[in-house]
Amino acid sequence: MIKFDRQKNEETRTTSIEKFAITNVLVFDGEAVRGPETVVVENGTIGTKSDGATIVDGTGCMVLPGLIDTHVHIVDETELQNCARYGVTTACDLGAYPKNLFEKLKKVNWPTEYLSSGLAAFPPQSLHAQFHSNLDKDMSLRPEHRVADWVEARVSECVDFIKIIADEPGFDQAVLNELGRYSRAKGKVTIAHATNYTAYERGVAADYDILTHVPLERPVDSVMVDKMLAQGTVSSPTLVMMKLMVGSEHFKLPGADYQNCLRGVKEMYKAGVPILAGTDSNLLNMPVHHGASIHDELDLLVTAGLDPTDALRGATSLAAKHFGLHDRGRIVPGFKADLILVEGNPTVNIKDTTKIRKVWKDGTEIPHSGTGDHIA
Repeated sequence: MIKFDRQKNEETRTTSIEKFAITNVLVFDGEAVRGPETVVVENGTIGTKSDGATIVDGTGCMVLPGLIDTHVHIVDETELQNCARYGVTTACDLGAYPKNLFEKLKKVNWPTEYLSSGLAAFPPQSLHAQFHSNLDKDMSLRPEHRVADWVEARVSECVDFIKIIADEPGFDQAVLNELGRYSRAKGKVTIAHATNYTAYERGVAADYDILTHVPLERPVDSVMVDKMLAQGTVSSPTLVMMKLMVGSEHFKLPGADYQNCLRGVKEMYKAGVPILAGTDSNLLNMPVHHGASIHDELDLLVTAGLDPTDALRGATSLAAKHFGLHDRGRIVPGFKADLILVEGNPTVNIKDTTKIRKVWKDGTEIPHSGTGDHIA
């Protein structure tokens, strides 16, 4: 596990060089390994010609695309700063409450780019409504509300995607289907919160793009996998969080067993369902630390059966593809220069992602966790 050092919310020190070249470095480009070779960065994007570039020696290191955490919850700027320290250059917030928090964070200019669903769709009788009982009850999607109006309200707030709670007690299947249909009509990726097998069934029946979490009480099986493959549904299992949920006083599910999560991930992966890296990082009832936890998640995905290269794809190219982020997740000319330089080779030993030498966001170097000071 990775230790977490809570930083004070002080001014972030960044170093900007208009053009630099990382030389003699192995490259995981988001899909495959190349090199050793030279990676050129010019004016914030991946370039091609190293003439006149400042040299960064990458001997003994690998450069990776900046990591994308596909499931976070952020409440202040310090948490975004900690994402950046550990190489998470894009964070996908799957539920920002209340509305003014979402609006505030969208305006923050921290190194980690903040994307969010804003308010998630949950009914008043759900567990999520109980978790957020201190908030205005009208934040829930109530029976008297029109689904189309709720989706339109999120779109008008400029959310990046739509988050829907598929667990029971919850929405009727017809409402889940409507949420998916109206969201797709507005061009929004749909993400279902699904912590049990029934929720996975409901999310798949509604044809959602991404199911976040993975069933605890029984593994995802071949029947479910075949349905996911048929319609292109992918999974962000959040294994870090699922381990915490087992036995938690805040979440009680009969038959909950973390081994079911591992078996389910293995079943999906073997069949070809894309697996994304997400942590559900938050500092609330079941704390999962921002930034640091993505490295634990990658390690757990490998434990579940993923090849290290595929685990890394889940935090880079696959995450970008399935969240519709077409300018990142790869190290190819013209893409954003969101990069991490690490010692070793994480495609061989996934734990090498923690050996961070440098982090860049849009070609600007930002403070990082450092090598050797964060491994327990």
